[in-house]
Amino acid sequence: MARLLKAGEVARHFGITPQMVHVYATMGLIRERRRTPAGYRLYGREVLKKLELIRSMNKRGYPLREIARMFVKG
Repeated sequence: MARLLKAGEVARHFGITPQMVHVYATMGLIRERRRTPAGYRLYGREVLKKLELIRSMNKRGYPLREIARMFVKG
């Protein structure tokens, strides 16, 4: 089984704060796989690819809310 990443590890990969990772999760852009007994959110490595795309779109001028509408099935 592949090792899961804590929000802090995902954040460090992109040079952002763990709180921003939680914002992406709250918006439904990414999903945690599970939580540790201590309550830490754990993410799969597929989140890295998805966040790469999301951050690229955001840097090109797409607001996060618009990106969320594109990605989140409602």
